[in-house]
Amino acid sequence: MIAIIFCLIAVMAMTMDVHAEDEKSEQRTVRVAFPAQGNMGEIGEGGDLTGYNYNYLQKIAEYAGWKIEYITFEDMSADEGIMKAMEMVMNGEADLIGPILDGEQVREMFEFPQNEYGVVYTTLCALEKSDITSVNFQHIKPLRVAVYEKAAQRNAEVTDYLELLGIAYELVPCDTTAAQLEALHEDRADVLSSITLSFFDGTRAVAQFAPRPYYLVSTPGNQELMQELDHAIEMLDYAEPYIQEQLQEEFFGDTSGDNILTDDEQRYMDGCESLHVLCASDYAPYCSAASKGEPAGMLISLFNDFAKSNQIAIDYKVCEEINELEKEWESGKYDCLIGVPLSSEYCAQNKIIQTSSVISTEVVIFGKPQTDKKMEDSTVAVFERLAGQVNLSNYAKVIEYPSIEACYKAVEDGTADYGCANRLSADYQIFDRHSTFVTNPLFGEELNLSIGVSKSMDYHFISVLNKYIHALPDATKTGYLSEATRHVEHQGINNFIHTQPVLAIVFFTIIGVLIISSVMLAVNVGKNKKRNLELERANSAKTDFLSRMSHDIRTPMNAILGFAELGQQDVEDPEKLKEDLQRITSSGQFLLGLVNDILDMTKIENKAMELQPEPYSRNEFEEQIRALIIPLCAAKNQQFDMILTDDVPKCVLTDKLRFNQIFFNLLSNAVKFTDENGKIELQVENLEEKTTEEGVCSVVRFIISDNGIGMSEEFQKSMFEVFSQEHQHISGKEGTGLGLPIVKSLVTLMNGTIEVESKIGAGSKFIIELPLTHCEIPKKEEGPKKAARYQALENKNILLCEDHPINTRLACRLLEKVGANVTCASNGQEGVNIFMESREGYFAAVLMDIRMPIMDGLKAAKKIRNLQRGDAAAIPIIAMTANAFDDDRRETKEAGMNEHLSKPIAPEKLYQVLIEYV
Repeated sequence: MIAIIFCLIAVMAMTMDVHAEDEKSEQRTVRVAFPAQGNMGEIGEGGDLTGYNYNYLQKIAEYAGWKIEYITFEDMSADEGIMKAMEMVMNGEADLIGPILDGEQVREMFEFPQNEYGVVYTTLCALEKSDITSVNFQHIKPLRVAVYEKAAQRNAEVTDYLELLGIAYELVPCDTTAAQLEALHEDRADVLSSITLSFFDGTRAVAQFAPRPYYLVSTPGNQELMQELDHAIEMLDYAEPYIQEQLQEEFFGDTSGDNILTDDEQRYMDGCESLHVLCASDYAPYCSAASKGEPAGMLISLFNDFAKSNQIAIDYKVCEEINELEKEWESGKYDCLIGVPLSSEYCAQNKIIQTSSVISTEVVIFGKPQTDKKMEDSTVAVFERLAGQVNLSNYAKVIEYPSIEACYKAVEDGTADYGCANRLSADYQIFDRHSTFVTNPLFGEELNLSIGVSKSMDYHFISVLNKYIHALPDATKTGYLSEATRHVEHQGINNFIHTQPVLAIVFFTIIGVLIISSVMLAVNVGKNKKRNLELERANSAKTDFLSRMSHDIRTPMNAILGFAELGQQDVEDPEKLKEDLQRITSSGQFLLGLVNDILDMTKIENKAMELQPEPYSRNEFEEQIRALIIPLCAAKNQQFDMILTDDVPKCVLTDKLRFNQIFFNLLSNAVKFTDENGKIELQVENLEEKTTEEGVCSVVRFIISDNGIGMSEEFQKSMFEVFSQEHQHISGKEGTGLGLPIVKSLVTLMNGTIEVESKIGAGSKFIIELPLTHCEIPKKEEGPKKAARYQALENKNILLCEDHPINTRLACRLLEKVGANVTCASNGQEGVNIFMESREGYFAAVLMDIRMPIMDGLKAAKKIRNLQRGDAAAIPIIAMTANAFDDDRRETKEAGMNEHLSKPIAPEKLYQVLIEYV
């Protein structure tokens, strides 16, 4: 801790790698002075490096293309290491050090970049077991502050802050940071001063102020390295805008236990022997009555564990009717209320205090899939306790019901067109009833689930329960929720017939048809044996495919919805939120891969696949392959070798996307079907070279080999057929059966050949030969010029027509990051109106979704083009839509649009297209 404080005051040490120029063939090596600085930079016993600096520099190295050499100072004390590191950078023996705070004297010692890589705050910290909070510390007179004498700038910030707030204070000087903590424990000080890059065990921050940026710096005059660093920081910020906050939370977040009780709280809980709890019976999966009438659900599981951890007995009372529940609560016999949506108004009327939110869930509208009535003509059924918490003013009629189950029945029998509930409760009802109902989010509406506590309860109890909820790990909450949704019991065929009579009729009709068809097939099997076998095989393969597709779609969708729910709760925990978002991203990418595979297969079968040749250098190909495959292999501790002979063409004309698709598919399969510690290899060699009308052409051989589980001879006969799979019964080896058929079709489309050698237990080898035409390597833009291109979008006015709020928000953020001004329209008609009302030339471009209510994007584009104003014919209109087929692209062109971008939108592609037109 002394090292960090000293470093921030006298200048702290650390490094970072940055973007080597695109046109340089040699990788830049950057020497980073890396002294031990606690969580900023640590050196493990085995020499492993960790910390904010190390993690940030590793990301910078990716974007800058640097090779980093870390210079450590393990044989020195922390202070000696920092001073030596600074000296080495000043003398040019090392290239980078950080974190360094800006200042006139420091500017003379080091070369600074323009961009910081973090912000440090001054803090006031109290003992975590004390009653001092972020509110009441201001009322302590005088507030005794233990300060570190040598931290002159920080001490000035402390006094300025306290005087600004009008707080009477008394400074307690300390010659060491240990003495500051000692002053707190001996009650000679109320709080101590510190910084967010450091923390004292057993304390928590009650105030944070005076932000100051810190930098990675270099040897005086090394402007070239600083330019590369700035470029890398800018690119990293574009791609991962929250990385600084995530690292700050990971290494400097408040690690004190949120569930530590004050002495007063502990005394109260020691005297609390039992609780009387009132529960609703029909708010699954949060609170409901189990088969024997006992309470169950997520909130019940949480409360049971809370009571158990505090050795408190619970007396539950479950009410089936809301009126009964409210009457019981009015009796004053109960301490807590579980299973009722709580609003501030409801709590004020019924003398209830809400706890902190346990879980947040979006509000949805559910109904029959064929329902297409407009909101203004529809009736919606809503749980009466939820009615006052959501905005349903757009609906013609709102009917309140005493339970979510009653809302479901109202929609089922046609009394209401739609129902309204929280997402998980709606899904619970739909799943429980084998229903075909569909749900759509009520955008902008979400519900925080909490526990109600009687206002008569001691505030110490409310504080303890809130601390417990706040400290509860997400994994535990997820476990509670999983258990609550798992208890659904389906009562067999009778229940199915009772709850879903129409589906039951359809089901038994299908069964009857299948039986009759089976008999007919049996009669004719002798005549059409070969044909029937082929048909059965095809149908079986397609049935298996649909089954797998259903599983493969539902699995990531479940993850996306589940972790989205958790992510809403983890807003204040960046590390957990980062994990949630990573899981959502990976699941979304998997879904996108499924969709792309199906679209590709459709194009291939319809002979609609067209190649788009462009220059592709061998260096870029090698970088792309390594970037994708090495992380996959690393996760399974596999060895990956990529060998290219010197005579492989430096650059060829090919469709980059489809070319990569071939090798990404085969190599990812190799990783999937090779066990841990296995080996995967890609060899590339030039077989022959000749001159043709198109120019110099080579036949290049690619060999992908592995020592994995291999394939049977029987499977190899059908491996390139659609839906064909082997090993799908093995966990982790599942797929859709489309990858290899797509590879074979793409190789054929490129006039190449593919052969396979494989044996069970001996691995596989794919040999691909492709004719490739040589070309010149296109010149790439230099880093600074490329970054400067974004300036072309600064202060440009963009009209965004998009009906989906989430897509709107995403597009706005992407555009605002490059300085553009965005005007939003939620449908095509609104977009046309906004354009008509704007002055001529005001908008630089229009981004147009296709499928929108009231007026779709195609009609809107045509209307804009037909307007009688000077800019109507010339303004760039860019389709930004999930419609990805060639027919869709043709329709957008016919409607007068300039470009067609398929969702999900790649930010760089969006920027490139806009820059090209504006």
